[in-house]
Amino acid sequence: MTGVADRLSWNLTIRRSLFAKKVRGEIQPIPKQLLPARSHLMMVGFSNPKAKPNWWLGGYVSQLLDASPSSTSIFRSFPVASNHRCPLGGLTLIRFPDYGVLPFTIQLNIPRWHERMNIEAWWYDGDDPDQALQSLEQIKSRLSVIETQLGQIV
Repeated sequence: MTGVADRLSWNLTIRRSLFAKKVRGEIQPIPKQLLPARSHLMMVGFSNPKAKPNWWLGGYVSQLLDASPSSTSIFRSFPVASNHRCPLGGLTLIRFPDYGVLPFTIQLNIPRWHERMNIEAWWYDGDDPDQALQSLEQIKSRLSVIETQLGQIV
């Protein structure tokens, strides 16, 4: 089996339980989590055993690039390249755009109302399904050209 269904092509990056802290009687939100990216395809899951039934959002996943238009820019050198909203209670498959920057950084943000969160993130390191399909289409296209040329010879 190949592609994203191949369990051997997924590598666990993080599995962690996070908790909000109380400081002087006030709950401080769970801090953001930063992960190094290993590919452009990942699965991430959020779960909270104490979530209310109407809570849907588990967290936000952002792609941060180590890129800047200039060393004189007044903004940080890790621009947000893409954002994804992920639900509670399951894994979300995310394909990050390829900007030619690898590795990049993933930022996980937990909404402030969650006092507890279990997170899990997996990186895919198997064959790129889109690249395999592109290669197949290129082969078909070349085969069509060859067949046409052979037809003209015969």
